[in-house]
Amino acid sequence: MFNPTISSDETNRSYASTENFENLQKVLLDLKGEIEAIAQYDSHIRSTTSPIAKNTWRHIRDEELHHVGELLELVNYLSPEFKRHIDMGRQEWLNENNINM
Repeated sequence: MFNPTISSDETNRSYASTENFENLQKVLLDLKGEIEAIAQYDSHIRSTTSPIAKNTWRHIRDEELHHVGELLELVNYLSPEFKRHIDMGRQEWLNENNINM
């Protein structure tokens, strides 16, 4: 199971304040919730034949995707160290898959 807890050694290096650390923990849990909601709405969309239900769930799912983007930007703001690792992971994935963006 996902556990966003960071060790105290990492806390001292990565955050400007205790409040940033606590806010980062909150936003990571929020991201988890948004991603779970997206998966749930996708499941609902696939399991119904009702066009109105599909459209409603698609709309709500897309709002959740927007929330993920907003929350990721908050992660970047709260922790430049997290941003650095996320950026490194993105670049590594692009390189491993020979994708130029």
